Amino acid sequence: MLQQPGVRVISGFYGPIERATKSMGARVEYLPADFIGWERYAMLARPRVVVSALSPMDDRGFLSFGLHAGATFNAFAQAARDPERLAIGEVTRDMPYVLGLGRYGGNRVHVSEVDCLVETDRPVFTLPETPVAAEDAAIAHHVEELVENGATCRSASARFPISWRSSWRRGRRVTSGSTPR
Repeated sequence: MLQQPGVRVISGFYGPIERATKSMGARVEYLPADFIGWERYAMLARPRVVVSALSPMDDRGFLSFGLHAGATFNAFAQAARDPERLAIGEVTRDMPYVLGLGRYGGNRVHVSEVDCLVETDRPVFTLPETPVAAEDAAIAHHVEELVENGATCRSASARFPISWRSSWRRGRRVTSGSTPR
């Protein structure tokens, strides 16, 4: 399906699956963003098809987003409620049923809102363990030392005069000398 001419995949994680799919000729693009940024993008871009792995249905007809709640829940729910778009759920037998906060949809969707369900016996994908590269170990060791002795905070303060320092308060930048509202 991913190799069809009209299909374009935008992924927030460029891992082994995305690399393999791209090497087979699929249109795979990488969008670097954190989970909140990725969801914001998906909400604005309004893709015609949204797909997410889901847990098996409970006795009231709800499916949980399990491990995939961070960046798919709102975009999936938005597509599920739009008759011009498709919300496809892949029901994975071993996907954990994770309850979320009710005011945010509970991390679940009702079967009546999903356009298509595809059941699979494949287990939840797990990345294989790989040995730690020497470069990664060196970076981790350096960061560990900085965190333990607080050097990052002290060195930043020492390098910049007080007038150049800034902080964030309630989502807006406040520079030394200005008064937060």
